[in-house]
Amino acid sequence: MVPFQGLIATVLGVIGLINNWNKGLWFFWWLVVVLMLADMVWTKQLRDLLKTEGDTPTTRWTAIYATINQIAIIVVGVGSFNS
Repeated sequence: MVPFQGLIATVLGVIGLINNWNKGLWFFWWLVVVLMLADMVWTKQLRDLLKTEGDTPTTRWTAIYATINQIAIIVVGVGSFNS
């Protein structure tokens, strides 16, 4: 994971929400909302797993899911500048 990837994803996600709302792109607006809610769930789950179980295969898969989700938020957030 990139340092501050979650922060970058959140900032670009909020920018994507604002841009998509102003342009009337409701599908992408809802997509960003769902991705940001999923990001909250995955990162909380990852924190809890690291506290209780440490480094296990479940923790690794949760980290992969959280990373892919944050990359998707970044892509949709950056894409909202072009549409």
